Amino acid sequence: MEEPTHLTEPKSTKPPNFKIGVLYAIITLVAISTQPIISQSRSGDLYPIIYAFATVLFENIIILPLTITQTISRRKTHPGILKNAIKKHWWRFLIVGSVFAGAQIMFFWGFDISGDSAAVSGSIAMKSSIVFTLIIGWIFLKEKGSVIQLVFTGIIFVGLFYTLTSGTFNPGEINYGTLILFIMPILWTIGHSITKPLLQQELIIPSQVIYIRTLISTVILGVFTFSLNPLSVSLFFNWNNLLFMFLIALSYAVGHFGWYTSIKNIDLALSSAIQAPQPILTSIFAFFILGDTLELYHYIGLAVIFLSILIILYDKQRLSKPIKKKTI
Repeated sequence: MEEPTHLTEPKSTKPPNFKIGVLYAIITLVAISTQPIISQSRSGDLYPIIYAFATVLFENIIILPLTITQTISRRKTHPGILKNAIKKHWWRFLIVGSVFAGAQIMFFWGFDISGDSAAVSGSIAMKSSIVFTLIIGWIFLKEKGSVIQLVFTGIIFVGLFYTLTSGTFNPGEINYGTLILFIMPILWTIGHSITKPLLQQELIIPSQVIYIRTLISTVILGVFTFSLNPLSVSLFFNWNNLLFMFLIALSYAVGHFGWYTSIKNIDLALSSAIQAPQPILTSIFAFFILGDTLELYHYIGLAVIFLSILIILYDKQRLSKPIKKKTI
């Protein structure tokens, strides 16, 4: 028999804060813009699987102090809520940890084989996330949609296809690396959709979500990595490797904390839409740090995708106004 939910699973104690949601979405934007640059700058010894393992391991360590502090503070107002959430929703955490373990490998693998201007092309390919978040938000999270959003979601897909085919619309021109990065956000979206209800009901807080999911991912990737190559542990004794492990983990920790705090306060699709300029920021970093250049099809694809996301962002905000008043 289940325990009474009103004792351990309170409803949200305060309404979502739109400004806080937008602010943390912007923080996420800056953090994720650096990730392709860090990935492309690392040593070739850090192959995708070991780098994925190191990323979740170090992110888990980085987020631990904040998780402990916030968990202790939260016990005063909601004793036993974390334990009950894990007991009742363990399957959610297991799925989230598993899908993000797979997504982490796909992230580094995709960028490694994306060829020239990988940071830019890969970042544009990952804008498929807005398409997937809109679709899943409409179907499973019951978020409001409109004809305008549907039309411009289709335009985003066309812009992505144009960019993935190097401006030719010929499927044969699609690079396998960018295709992997195009598909990967499906896993992100599934994971975020599963955890959003827990965040909105305040059954768990962002730092706890990040710690639990990275802990599960660390175990999965650790077993996978050292079963295939036990000697990979030697890569952790190189200071240059450790630096890039820490940098990518820090970028992920900041980005994930910002993301979860954002989607707790605003729609999943809206938070993704705010991150529309990410390929632009990444291309600026790539130009100055990696020496990458943008081709004409990059500019055209970016313009189509960016403008479409802005229109969707405006429409999402318009539709959210009556919802916000009703909630308050």
